[in-house]
Amino acid sequence: MQLKSTCLLVLLCISFGLPKSVFAQDLISAAQKNKNLKILLISDLNDNYGSVTYSKEVAETVAKIKALKPDLILCAGDMVAGQKQSLTPEQIHAMWQGFDETVMLPIARLNIPFAFTIGNHDASPNFLKERQAASTYWNNNKSKTGLTIVDDAHYPYFFSYIKNNVFIISWMLHLLKLLMK
Repeated sequence: MQLKSTCLLVLLCISFGLPKSVFAQDLISAAQKNKNLKILLISDLNDNYGSVTYSKEVAETVAKIKALKPDLILCAGDMVAGQKQSLTPEQIHAMWQGFDETVMLPIARLNIPFAFTIGNHDASPNFLKERQAASTYWNNNKSKTGLTIVDDAHYPYFFSYIKNNVFIISWMLHLLKLLMK
């Protein structure tokens, strides 16, 4: 698997526990079950720049998820086909609508948590219209992810969640570089 330079997922096992005073005890307790964690990793779902549709392979993969029975789906970015200056806000919105209809809604109906990291084609720092659209999409659809969020102060660019006693952090590397300057 080749990780993109624009995004990074870090998985940390938390055998030491979380500061429970910060979170709703019942959500954390449910997410801290010590059991196997079956993860399905997907990435680079996008098609040509500006495309609002997805390849038949993406649709076929989404259709097979129920049979695979993962505990968690991780998407390592590039959910839409942005990173093009000429895209209008309407086109960018249509791309996220296409993602919602083809990927997010079918997965949400399965009640499988969907975790993601923003990719360069989703919201590169140099493409402000795309960043705004990505932020709007994820903030409006946070409940569809089914995640037990630990910290979402900078969602959807930095956030953390817990599943089966595994603490997971997602951040967009470009944003992290900007904050560290």
